Amino acid sequence: MQLKKLYRAITALEQKFLGEQRDKDADDEGDRNPQTVGILVKGRPGPAGGLAGGVEVRGGEDETEKWKRLLVDHKELAEKVQNLLTLTLAPTVPASLRNIPTKYNLIARLWAHAFHRLLESFRQAASPPNNSLAALEYLQDFIYYAYTFYCALLEEHNLSDFRSGWVEALGDLSRYQMAYCALVEKQQTAASATLSSAPGPSPMALLTNPTGADSQINTPRPSSPDGGGNSDRAELRAPAAPEAHARIDDSPPPSPGPAARQLLDVPSVGLAAGRAMELVPEKEHWRQVARDWYAKGLAGTPGAGKLHHHIGLLCRERDGSSEELRGMYHFVKSMITVHPYSTSREAILQVWSPAAQTRRQGPDADVADLYTLLHGMLFTHIQMDDFRGVQDRFDEKLNIEGGAVVEERDWIMMAVVNLGAVLESSDCVQLRAPEAHARLDDSPATRS
Repeated sequence: MQLKKLYRAITALEQKFLGEQRDKDADDEGDRNPQTVGILVKGRPGPAGGLAGGVEVRGGEDETEKWKRLLVDHKELAEKVQNLLTLTLAPTVPASLRNIPTKYNLIARLWAHAFHRLLESFRQAASPPNNSLAALEYLQDFIYYAYTFYCALLEEHNLSDFRSGWVEALGDLSRYQMAYCALVEKQQTAASATLSSAPGPSPMALLTNPTGADSQINTPRPSSPDGGGNSDRAELRAPAAPEAHARIDDSPPPSPGPAARQLLDVPSVGLAAGRAMELVPEKEHWRQVARDWYAKGLAGTPGAGKLHHHIGLLCRERDGSSEELRGMYHFVKSMITVHPYSTSREAILQVWSPAAQTRRQGPDADVADLYTLLHGMLFTHIQMDDFRGVQDRFDEKLNIEGGAVVEERDWIMMAVVNLGAVLESSDCVQLRAPEAHARLDDSPATRS
């Protein structure tokens, strides 16, 4: 009976959220084309009100009350799902009830309805052109709550069968933290630009108006003999500054030599401690955290193409030929794994954008750049007339540099991408490495 009541409450909350989403979609459709609806569409608050993300605003409800109400409802749904999971997976529960989470798909519904919908609402409301500061604040609070919630689920021994779901959710929350950091950085940049563009007093105005407010800031007034500090007579008898006496040597001090400058650049705590104290940008920190979570998920479920897709997205956002090669590798693995993820076929196209392909054709392109360029030609069937020339450059660079610039992990990723190209397209031309690097005995790991 308790399980049925919990499940009914969960279903009721989900239907409530879906109803609000349908109402919001209907309002948006009516705003875009009011004549086809046949009713008078009332005016709704503009972007400044923070309306975004598929949530309904009740009459007379301001933005802060709206977000508080949504937070309470979504947290209630998450806690009810957690209680249902704990009850059905307890050791004393009969085996016939232990399949309830899988039968009713509670793991995916927990993320989709209790967290993802509201996180996306906060992110859209805090993004331009809405720029809602209240939504940005609540986004940070809800990310911390969700991260703590999933960490607690990950530590539950009875819920270890769904560890892959918890790990993937933690990786997604880390990516939302990256989005929060990007939004904060944009707002700080906009505020700095606004302050720098504000007109200030001109030098001529300061000279012609010495009694302005700026001339009275932090100006000490000499005290009078009887202790008063507001006497005009005391201001007239203020002591003048003593005349500066010329020094024996008024020439500027000599600049320190290279050895002295090197000593001056050393932190007082030492080089090792100073390097340890260098802070990584918060967005890059959370990027690495998200990658670590997805890597843990792949260690448990190697055939999950969706996790490869997420890592490919993280690599695609960073500059550098090594990251581009890694991103291409994960996208290809996502398409050819046991559980492929079809979205990767569209996401990988940004790796081979026209601007990126043009940059890889430059004279300073390295082995990874040329390799990525070749596979972009094969996948998109663009510039196939230049394929042989680029492949000759690729082989020549490998022969000249002897493959020393390519690490073993890069060789492995190249081999996997080659196999993926053969599996994905039957008319693909397989990239052939020089004979010196085609043998397994010549790999760095097996050389004696």
